[in-house]
Amino acid sequence: MTTANHLPASFKPPQFSVVIPAYNAARDIEACLESLLAQQFDSANYEIIVVDDYSTDATFELASTLAASHANLHIIPAPVNAGPGIARNLGVAQARGEWVIFLDSDDTLANDALLKLQTYIRNQADDVDAIGYNWAFTPLSNLSAEASASTQSLPASGRRDQAALSLSKTGLLKEYLSLRMDGSVIYTAVRRQLIADNGLAFAAGYHEDVDYIYLVYWHARRIAYLDEVLYFKGWRADSIVNTISLKHIQGFMRAWAEIGRFTQAHSTNWDWLLASYQAGLAGAIATRAREIYRRASTQEQAAALYAALHTGLHEDFSWLSGAVESLLPGTLPDTKYVQIANRFIRNMQDSALSAMQKAQSISLYIGDIMNKSWSCIDLHHSVFLAPDQIRTCCKRFFVDGEMRGDVSLMDVPELNATPITPARILKAKQTLHNKINAGEKSGCSGCPFLEFKEWGALDKLEVKYLSFEYHSVCNLKCSYCSDTYFGGKQANYDVKRLLDKLLDTNALDTCGTVVWGGGEPVVGKDFDAMLEKTVEHIPNATQRVLTNSVKHNKTVQRLLAEDKISVTTSVDAGTDETYTKVRGMASLNKSMKNLQKYAEANSNQVTVKYIFTEGNYSLEEVRAFISLVHDYKLIDCNFQISCDFKHETIELEAVISMIVMYGLLTDAECHLVFFDDLLRQRLSEAHAESEQVIKLALKELGLGHILADKAAYKTVAIWGAGWQSKYLIEKSAFFKDVDVEYFIDSRASRIGERFMDHDIVGPDRLLNSNIPVVIAAVQNLPLIYQSFMDLGIDESRLVKQLII
Repeated sequence: MTTANHLPASFKPPQFSVVIPAYNAARDIEACLESLLAQQFDSANYEIIVVDDYSTDATFELASTLAASHANLHIIPAPVNAGPGIARNLGVAQARGEWVIFLDSDDTLANDALLKLQTYIRNQADDVDAIGYNWAFTPLSNLSAEASASTQSLPASGRRDQAALSLSKTGLLKEYLSLRMDGSVIYTAVRRQLIADNGLAFAAGYHEDVDYIYLVYWHARRIAYLDEVLYFKGWRADSIVNTISLKHIQGFMRAWAEIGRFTQAHSTNWDWLLASYQAGLAGAIATRAREIYRRASTQEQAAALYAALHTGLHEDFSWLSGAVESLLPGTLPDTKYVQIANRFIRNMQDSALSAMQKAQSISLYIGDIMNKSWSCIDLHHSVFLAPDQIRTCCKRFFVDGEMRGDVSLMDVPELNATPITPARILKAKQTLHNKINAGEKSGCSGCPFLEFKEWGALDKLEVKYLSFEYHSVCNLKCSYCSDTYFGGKQANYDVKRLLDKLLDTNALDTCGTVVWGGGEPVVGKDFDAMLEKTVEHIPNATQRVLTNSVKHNKTVQRLLAEDKISVTTSVDAGTDETYTKVRGMASLNKSMKNLQKYAEANSNQVTVKYIFTEGNYSLEEVRAFISLVHDYKLIDCNFQISCDFKHETIELEAVISMIVMYGLLTDAECHLVFFDDLLRQRLSEAHAESEQVIKLALKELGLGHILADKAAYKTVAIWGAGWQSKYLIEKSAFFKDVDVEYFIDSRASRIGERFMDHDIVGPDRLLNSNIPVVIAAVQNLPLIYQSFMDLGIDESRLVKQLII
């Protein structure tokens, strides 16, 4: 064929050159070429260049036979077998098209791929030098029976880096250097002039495209992305990407070292990009170690490859000062890749271990960590419907004195925006989960509720906690509140429609809790109808209505009487003056009268809440509140003691008042009294260290008996195996001296697991012992209490005294 360097003056180049390296590809080459020859595109406007990489089978003959009847198909025999990168270089040298497309010999293009690319290019500016597109595995219907049988457990297909391709050049390079982008060249069309002007060439060996595509991104004036599946990937168990060898390890580490050397030499922002590159290096080590773990056929092979990876880390990156030190704990975000890289380096540097022991230790660790990720129960299973946001939690926490939390999944800034669907919520959760586990900053950064464990796949929306906060219309204006809850906003989306969609898609099938809050829920549009619907369609869920009880609701009272919902009302005062100051209106008596009606319907399902804040925590106010409880006959209700979420810590004076309230309510034989999770989170070790001061103050008030006496307990069982238990154990003085025997959880999925180095057992375990029981859960405390009573165990085994 005529070379690109010796073209006649009248020559009009084709738009596309498709370059295919082929080695012993007789099984697949015909299907590959037929997908190109069947393109819905003028054959004069594209060329196909097959570089036969010195095959020993019929690849050359099969391709040549097709070339005999197709003028745009050209076959180039390589003089020696040098690998796919060198073969691609030979093909590019002969290419004449404006754009170069790389295709592997066991893959195919969609029959309209070139047409779609052409249409897309026509609508782009002239400075686009690279165009990414999507891919999928070859449809099973197009495969032979043998090939189809080998694809029963295919990994997920498609690109994961589409968002990065739309970033600024610097943003894209940071993503690539962090190892968050696809390193394959086969999903990108590259302007041939860019290749020629910058002398781009593939290296010999494996993973040759990892640094090549980086250089494409580096030199491209602009990168675009066509969101279409144009590329179909075959699947062979013995292909390069599905096997592991010394060449794989050396090739990838060579490529990553080359990327770093190039960037350091050519970037004026290397110091700024270095952190991203170091994170990528941790990822390179971790992914290579993971592939060794997955694909090594023997432990001996794994040991040899781990050793080669460690050697390469020191030899290939000798140019990078502190390369190994940068991967030690505390230097980089605590991602899974960083953890694997840390463990790999520590094990390989341990001179007390043999090569086999190192390999076994590394493999065991990778096997244990493979399915773990950073997440929380809310990110995986909660949805909060705010007026202009869909949120993933209502947790609030402090980082360097700044309050964070209420993390948004998506904003809904105005009416008639794109409809909110379960699929969009799931996608937003997946995006946030990926961001957290990539070590990127997010609304969850610094959150103490994140845990690194096996959370399970986040591949479908399973809402176990649904909170309706869809409007901020309220008939009060509390001092500790914000316009998030009383600003008068209505929802910017169709809440009823979203509820129907959640029900229709079975996203609420395992829902255990539905909460109605936001502003004042009972004044919300369609509140009664939606409450009735959730009660009917999610009968096993606990339904909690968070109302100020200033307005009485007949539906709420009826459903309370039917034992189908519960009510929580914050009172926060014992006098009219304080109620008006804290809650914004003189409605204390209205609220208490309606609470009394609700309690008459079902006192066990009514919780009276007291949020301690500025101006309401004097002992006089506490005693006045206790008098109200008696006056309105609320003794048989549950009582939740909480605090102002806007403050990171609580004054000792307020803590004493909280304990006094707990003591007076307990002495009055109220049904249940508890400190909630918000309060537990803010009870610091400083309060535990003030134990003697608190005890003295309580003794003077005649309430010395209200604190749990740790001297009376050797061990206890804790009912609840979540972060409330963790906070209780870590922050209380009680558990500095009292041991935990085991944790109790009624969920079958948790029984048999370990939590904080202790067994999780079922409630029946309590029937065969006399061990005292501490209920650590908060929101489900009334349910757990009832479960405890249903066991027929003497209530005296419950530790009802306060633990601080």
